[in-house]
Parts: sequence; structure tokens; C-alpha cells
Amino acid sequence: MTDIEIIQLILQGEKEKYRLLMEKYQPLVFRTCLGFVHNKNDADDLTQEVFIQAYQSLSSFKGKAAFSTWLYRIAVNASLNRMRKSKKKSILQYFKSIHGTEKEIQDQLIYETPENPEEILISKEHSDWLR
Repeated sequence: MTDIEIIQLILQGEKEKYRLLMEKYQPLVFRTCLGFVHNKNDADDLTQEVFIQAYQSLSSFKGKAAFSTWLYRIAVNASLNRMRKSKKKSILQYFKSIHGTEKEIQDQLIYETPENPEEILISKEHSDWLR
């Protein structure tokens, strides 16, 4: 049975067939996520998230590319999003440790007027990191 046939059955109500796709592509999704996050537990979590997201979006799969390609792209995007969130948290924690609470940091960034173009750029980057 092909991936397309399995997907058609799932969309017709045979939801338990999704397990076939999960078993087939779990190694691909896990390796993809692990390649980004370098942590087995995070990769396991992301793998679950990817399969949930893929299931919820299955009706939008058009079959123009292989299902594995579509699933791989979801895994890459989920991994990149996780890395961005993690990076934002790290930066915010760093600033909190130096400058105090998030409110105090925002006040400093808003009310300190930069004097030259480099300071304006740095101030904008700091503000973007906090969003």
C-alpha cells in the first residue's frame, strides 16, 4: 500500500492507518529533529509534535511531492521554531540576570536614547529579542 493510498484511507475515516505512516517515517523525523536540537529528549518531543501537526494538516497534503518530503519539511520547520524559542529564552534570561526583570529591561530599552547608528541598531536588536 502506498503512502497516498494510506492517506486517502485516513481522510476517509480510517484514522488508525496513520500509525503505518508514523512507524515508517519515525526514524526520518527523529534523525531530522535530532540534527537540529542535539538532544534526544527534545528530538523525541519534536517528533511527536511533527506527527501531530502532520496529522492535523493531512488534508492539505496535495501529493505534488513525496509524503516523506512534506513530512521532512514539517520536521525542519518545527525544529527551527524550537531553536528560535530556545534562543529567545536564553537571551531573555541573560538580560534578566544582568538588568533585572523583563519590565525593567523593556523600560531601559525604550527610555535610553541611542546616540549613534550602531547604538540604534543594537537597541532595535535587543527590542526584537524581547518580543
